[in-house]
Amino acid sequence: MDSSFSLLSLLPPILVLVLGYITHRVVLALCAGVVFAALLACQFAPIPAMQVIASTIWNNLELTTFFSKTDFWQTWNLFICVFLLALGIFVTMLQYSGGAYAYGVFAQRKIKNAKSAETSSLILSTGLFADDYLSSLTVGSVMYPLTDTQRIPRAKLAFLVDSMSAPLAILCPFSSWVAAMMGFLRENGVNEQVTANTLILANPLTAFIDIVPFVFYSFILIASMWFIVRKRISFGIMKKHEQIAQETGNLYGGAECCDKNNRLIDHNPQHTTLLEFFLPMGVLLLCVIGGILYSGNAVIFGGSNGIVTAFQQSSAAAGLFIGGNITVVICTIFFVMRRRITLNKIPEIYWQGIKLMAPAVLVLMLAWTFGDLLREKLHTGEYLASLMLGSVNITLLPVLLYFVATAISFTIGTSWGTAAMLFPIAIPLVLSMTHAPLHPTLSQIPMFYPVLGAVLSGCLAGNHVSPIADTTIMSSMSTRSRLKDHICTQIQYATPGILITGVAFWISGILVPYGFTIAIITSLVIAITLNLATLWLLDRNARS
Repeated sequence: MDSSFSLLSLLPPILVLVLGYITHRVVLALCAGVVFAALLACQFAPIPAMQVIASTIWNNLELTTFFSKTDFWQTWNLFICVFLLALGIFVTMLQYSGGAYAYGVFAQRKIKNAKSAETSSLILSTGLFADDYLSSLTVGSVMYPLTDTQRIPRAKLAFLVDSMSAPLAILCPFSSWVAAMMGFLRENGVNEQVTANTLILANPLTAFIDIVPFVFYSFILIASMWFIVRKRISFGIMKKHEQIAQETGNLYGGAECCDKNNRLIDHNPQHTTLLEFFLPMGVLLLCVIGGILYSGNAVIFGGSNGIVTAFQQSSAAAGLFIGGNITVVICTIFFVMRRRITLNKIPEIYWQGIKLMAPAVLVLMLAWTFGDLLREKLHTGEYLASLMLGSVNITLLPVLLYFVATAISFTIGTSWGTAAMLFPIAIPLVLSMTHAPLHPTLSQIPMFYPVLGAVLSGCLAGNHVSPIADTTIMSSMSTRSRLKDHICTQIQYATPGILITGVAFWISGILVPYGFTIAIITSLVIAITLNLATLWLLDRNARS
């Protein structure tokens, strides 16, 4: 693409935003963005544009590598996609087998009041932190019969479920979030080896682990949830729902029960024990960690590397691929032997699990393709860097990208789609604005961490309050609450944290030159204190 058309490179992301907002269809918006970006890169010649799209998708599918005897373990994208499908099967098995139900029965014996019921919801969400879909679908289904006994409105439960799903999943070292984000890092030039596409010399897994402490929104929101529950914070529309529930027993803010229009299929086998809940979760953890160590040639698997070296040299995608598939096999055998799943139900359960994750896989593949076109064909990041150099101070870049990511994620309703759109922009921006050398290491570009942490925080924040986000809809569905009630009540509680997270990134941008520890601790302490104080004041005002 000629440099004279650089301004036009901003149009594909804008098109995706507009279409996502108008149609509420992320796949359609991404498809349109891919087609328009390819046409733009090929001077609007349709045949070359289709060839560019086909070749980019083919490269991202990695079928040649996947079916190669010699290069099989070099596969990345397809391994991640297979892991997501395996995770969908795992989620479905855990629900169908009644493992989560058994935990609910156990928790019910411990619940004495509304505070303990809401606390149990937070604890269960923490236990299911491996995947935000698993958390959103399972916690609501398990907890709503328990919270109903304490007259907790369904909108409150939906808020608790939604707010603890993705913010916890992104912190989990073996979740689908980690797999996707490492894929985005690798696709956008973060690689441990110098190749034609390498921009930064770093292991994507190590890079992501180092970014996580800067995902401020997760820590701020999680702290807020525990404060809200333990200190009984209540204000706004949610307070009205809670008053109506306590006074009348109506859990829908005075509206008619909506269970009949918002059902999930529950299968709760008799005599299910906690073993059906904790053992599969433990298997997933051990298998994924074992897979990562195996891919890193760890000595415990007959290799030559110690544990730390194996982690550093591992292929996270290969580890997830190995661990996810072994987990499905072990859990299938376990549930069949325990008679929680019958042999004739296995195909249906597998198919339902694949269907659960298929939209995420499609969005991920389209997002990778869109990111490739923005980065390699349109050079959108370089153009934005040229606009911002000299006009935006590098210390303001984290807070700026945080609010941009929040707006995009809220509009299109997908965290991964937002990350795919902004990673190809944010990484070149950091390199250009810091005047980094060719193929720098991460130690040479310290602003990389707060900038990428800001992007991911914005992805979470916008998705958290988006009316079209998957987890928003799933949380409403699993708790049998009205979607409108969930959206209206949640946004009032989340808004202070969203705004104060921006303050945290402003502070971190200033303090990063003085060390990461100082920047992280100072930013989080100030932001969490401000947010909790704001929530407390809102609660006091509502009581007066």
